[in-house]
Amino acid sequence: MANILDYLDWRGDLTLAQDPFNEVDNLILAELSFVDFGGIVPGPGGGRAVPLWKAAEAYFAKTEGRPIDMGVLVPNQIPELLRRTAASPRFRDMKLNGFVDIFDQYVATDLSVTEMLYFASQAIHVDPSSSVETCTLQGNGEAHYRGYSYCYALDPTTTLEAVNRLINPYTRDLTLEDMNLLQGS
Repeated sequence: MANILDYLDWRGDLTLAQDPFNEVDNLILAELSFVDFGGIVPGPGGGRAVPLWKAAEAYFAKTEGRPIDMGVLVPNQIPELLRRTAASPRFRDMKLNGFVDIFDQYVATDLSVTEMLYFASQAIHVDPSSSVETCTLQGNGEAHYRGYSYCYALDPTTTLEAVNRLINPYTRDLTLEDMNLLQGS
């Protein structure tokens, strides 16, 4: 069965102008959100955006050729996905900005690492037909932002509802002000 690495081999040579942004492109960017770009991609208001190829180059230089352990919950193929995505004409010049690593700082939990690993191991064995819910975030794939026409602007109302319903780890509901959603035209 084909996967997103195969997709990059198949469509990675096409720019977004040749083939518009789609659900698989969205999945690739979601997977890349697991990469720790701390010290590489500036935080909100912290400087100029960095092209994906340059961020990837700095990320791999930081690891100095050592094997990259992505942890228990993150697929180990993410570094390879980053390599291929950064080399592809479809993604290489995408700008990265506003990197925030918030999990450890802002998520309230009394679980130990051992307990979290237990839950993660149980999640691997989840029957997808039993109360596992997913959604595709609605938006406009033809949005314009700061002169760029390849942006995907999420619908703020439905995105906020989905985030609060499905993945919000905080002890309160998020607001639109918390989310920093791209608002294109």
